[in-house]
Amino acid sequence: MNKVLVKEVEELEHVQYCHFEKETILSFEHYIKFQNCEFEKVTFNGDFEGISFRDVIFNECSFSNSNFYGSSLIKTNFHSCNLMGTNFSGSTFLDSIISNSKANYSNFNRSILKHSKLLENDFSEAGFSGLKLEQITFQNNRFLKADFHNTALKQIDFSTNEIEGIIVNLEDLKGATITMNQAISFFPLLGIKIKEEEK
Repeated sequence: MNKVLVKEVEELEHVQYCHFEKETILSFEHYIKFQNCEFEKVTFNGDFEGISFRDVIFNECSFSNSNFYGSSLIKTNFHSCNLMGTNFSGSTFLDSIISNSKANYSNFNRSILKHSKLLENDFSEAGFSGLKLEQITFQNNRFLKADFHNTALKQIDFSTNEIEGIIVNLEDLKGATITMNQAISFFPLLGIKIKEEEK
């Protein structure tokens, strides 16, 4: 894999077998597909709508507040990245992994996640509304006050995740796996009030 600078390939439509390191990328003027590439400590800061990544690794990269609306991410791995406030709405994730990353306030609304894994991330107050999920693994994530409104969660296992305050329809929660302690937080959706026992 060749180590190159982004400016050397930004005019191409299909970039393959490249390694990018410690750069700041503001945007691209046209559609680009990256395949079999690695990005290490690269900062994305701008509009990357509709970009395509396949067999790509991002290690310790920053995407904070950037726009990736309608992007395609296939066999793409994010590890120890800053995804705070990043817009991935309307995107497709297939066979991809996001791990050990900060993704507070990120936006995955109306996206598709298939055969992918979210592992040990912070998705507090992130948007997952209208999401389509298929064979997804959620493990040891923080989803505090995350919005899963209108997202069917059948067969999703939340048992190792923090889900206090998540926004969800009771109907969409059917078929999800949660712990007994997690179940208590959903009692208000059933109109149930919890009263402490008198000692």
